[in-house]
Amino acid sequence: MRKIFPIVEGEGEIEAVPKLIVKILHHLGRYDFVSVAGRNARGCDNLKKREFLERLIRAAEELDGVAAVLIVVDADDNCPKVLAAELSQTVREIGVRVAVAVVVANREYEAWFLASLATIAGQNLTGGSVLPADCKFVGDVEAKSGVKEWITAQLPKGFSYKPRTDQGVLTQKIDVELAVQNSRSFRRLVHAIELLVDAADTNAATVSP
Repeated sequence: MRKIFPIVEGEGEIEAVPKLIVKILHHLGRYDFVSVAGRNARGCDNLKKREFLERLIRAAEELDGVAAVLIVVDADDNCPKVLAAELSQTVREIGVRVAVAVVVANREYEAWFLASLATIAGQNLTGGSVLPADCKFVGDVEAKSGVKEWITAQLPKGFSYKPRTDQGVLTQKIDVELAVQNSRSFRRLVHAIELLVDAADTNAATVSP
């Protein structure tokens, strides 16, 4: 079984992103790949440091069965296209032995929850809170800043959204097709995983974008 190694920037993503990778792989009909736990870079700024990023990629390449690396970061206030280009250029300069793709969530990972809110609303979160079944979001999910705070505002008084524990729970409820329809950066994520598995099929060490 071939493996995709995720590199993420936060504690919540270290659990959530492998689940999302597997969900998308199954959506694509690729059951011959799995995701390993990956590494938490603890912030996008660390990934911009060439030596730090190189260490993570080399560690991935040394693991048995790893055929591809997926880097997932939040855009926050950065331009997603520019940030992705900067990181992928650094990867090219480093040189890789497996396929690597960079995906930037616009503006944050939680925007992908808004893109599939119809399947996420009503779900239990850790600590006993419940995201109301009738909660709705109107507008461009990728133009919304502070999605974490928005989710907290939907919860009963006294509860808050906790990325470290809640991100993985809500990720399991994402509907891939719905999120693809509502989020450009999620479409990019799905396409990136397609590119990774296609490259792995031919042992090509590609870098995307």
